[in-house]
Amino acid sequence: MHFLFPRLSRPWSSYALTHQSSVTLQQLRCFAPLTFDVSPKTVIRRFLIILFCIGLVACGSASKSKTEVLLECLSPDGKGIAVFYREFGGGAAGWQYEAVTVRQPDDHSPSTVLKLKSGYEVTLRWIEPKRLEIGYPDSARVDHWQDWFGRMADGRVELLRLASKHGRFADRKGGCEK
Repeated sequence: MHFLFPRLSRPWSSYALTHQSSVTLQQLRCFAPLTFDVSPKTVIRRFLIILFCIGLVACGSASKSKTEVLLECLSPDGKGIAVFYREFGGGAAGWQYEAVTVRQPDDHSPSTVLKLKSGYEVTLRWIEPKRLEIGYPDSARVDHWQDWFGRMADGRVELLRLASKHGRFADRKGGCEK
């Protein structure tokens, strides 16, 4: 780390003048490119640049997320699929959320119809091919909910808050219901 805090407190040229008895102008010119600026501003600026680079590396590795599919349920006509999954990342001090998406054959991307925190299980029940009922733990925090899905917004979603304890159902198991 000598480039951050050089050992010499003055430029090389003045160092050479005090430690040699005779110095030519040519010798001074050759030391000129080797001078260090050790002003407090420069040291702080270099320190901040290094901190910024370390922060970029740390944030880049912490932002990688993983997705784990917990439950998939086909619609009665077999064309649509509801998926309950969790997404997590960030290591020990990381983050996690649970979500339900619905994909129809004519959709380009799935519709996220429910996003939860601390809702570790859900029940998914297709009432009709375009109507889905989602039961979630009442202790979970709902961050996002929309009552429709599909490219033409023709699918409907109904939510049921079910009794739970610590994000798990108290009187039933999560899963696909008929």
